[in-house]
Amino acid sequence: MCLMNVLVIDDDAACRESLRLLLQAEGCLVQAVSGPEELDPRGIFVPDVLIADVSLSRGESGLAVAKQMLSEWPEMRVILISGYAAPSIAKKGSSHQVSHFLGKPFSPEELLGAVMGFEESLTRME
Repeated sequence: MCLMNVLVIDDDAACRESLRLLLQAEGCLVQAVSGPEELDPRGIFVPDVLIADVSLSRGESGLAVAKQMLSEWPEMRVILISGYAAPSIAKKGSSHQVSHFLGKPFSPEELLGAVMGFEESLTRME
């Protein structure tokens, strides 16, 4: 059972909703938004894990959003997802504290394995 706060940022509504439902079914507290402009400016929801699409609407980059959020929450773990599974994207992400890169389509087991692995490492650190 997941006891983490997970933030999903994906401009594809179907993908965003399926990720929300999958993670909630595992017990995660999930906030799912289409872009960073939808985030609560008061910072009430503090994510343990960010799952962000590399390419967001309006030319925004999931990697840029992750970098900005990591400056506020450096312990946050990051999973980048993309329909463009180019090695250069994964390499760029690995140099910016991105913990995992998943190319779409990915299986629910791949995503849950990454998220649950974070929870195990957080539990060991406490």
